[in-house]
Amino acid sequence: MIIGLTGGVGSGKSTAADHIGEYYHAYILKTDEVAHDVMKDKEVLSLLEAAFSVPITNGCGELDKAAYADLLYSSPEKKALSDSIIHPIVWKKVRETAFSLSDKGELVLVETALPGPEFADICDHIICFYADSKLRGKRLSSDRGYSDERFNDIINLQPDEEEYATYADCFIVNDGTKEQLWKRTEQAINDFYKLCKREQR
Repeated sequence: MIIGLTGGVGSGKSTAADHIGEYYHAYILKTDEVAHDVMKDKEVLSLLEAAFSVPITNGCGELDKAAYADLLYSSPEKKALSDSIIHPIVWKKVRETAFSLSDKGELVLVETALPGPEFADICDHIICFYADSKLRGKRLSSDRGYSDERFNDIINLQPDEEEYATYADCFIVNDGTKEQLWKRTEQAINDFYKLCKREQR
């Protein structure tokens, strides 16, 4: 079974994924980590530099993360251009890995903040995590040291709640403790397993 976990930054999807990965011995595919690996590919970096017509690598030929981040957050159009190059490569890798593991009977979790048709096509079920924006900002300030400006820059580039809702089979409101989040996620996955068993009868 392949279960998708999505939601905005600070909504709790990573916390839930890490717990479920351990609790169910599930394999976790985080699209931001896959993208990080993709950005180490020199051919990909060359494609990006050609598209933007500006250097985004350092003297060693590796990605200059600060320069790249400044470029992405400078305009939605530049973010969209980068996504059009990176996302197809990322989703191809996620699809191949997820299907290979699922075919072997593994529970696979695919975590992303940017759901889309590719994500929906890969996953058997999708959980959307939600938390109030003020609570999310407070968590990110405490856990990751994000400033309010940094937090707002990120959420302005992410889908709104209505778009997340179009992909969700169920919602989990993360407005309490980590333990409450874990229990709610466990229940959702148990429900998916029960549904799967009924469909197999």
